Amino acid sequence: MSTPGFNHTVSWSNFRGLRSRPDNETEDAHCSAHFSTDYGYDNAEGDYTMRNIVVTITMNRHNSWVVNSAKTEALRKHEQGHFDITAIGAREIHDRMAFITGVSAGELASQKDELIAEVQVYINDANARYDEETEHGTNVTRQNSWEANIARVKGDVNGIISDLP
Repeated sequence: MSTPGFNHTVSWSNFRGLRSRPDNETEDAHCSAHFSTDYGYDNAEGDYTMRNIVVTITMNRHNSWVVNSAKTEALRKHEQGHFDITAIGAREIHDRMAFITGVSAGELASQKDELIAEVQVYINDANARYDEETEHGTNVTRQNSWEANIARVKGDVNGIISDLP
């Protein structure tokens, strides 16, 4: 598996510090993690397949922010959960890309884009459920439960987004 950044530990240095929440925000922090894909391809008798697949997961510091006065370890751990949900989705994309085949390089790219769009919906849904069920990390019992589930799925080499609660 080649997913650089998969085990990144989120730290406050990954966030822009703010004096107060941005307009229309109700949270004290926002984690923006994203991934990029790279691959080569083989063409064997008209069948194109992907090879050397790399999905890199990174923090987007420009879009990640935290209210300086709200920096706590509990909030950092909650934001780590958002990063890890994205990482699980990125790993799923990586693993599923290995099964993409087509009649041209363009078809491979098109199928990859469809896969990313599909899994991004799952990532967004899981992040929304995570925030709702943990009350943005303030419900300690639900936060602990989510952290355990995220760690379980992330630790399972076959774990995918739909394995989360």
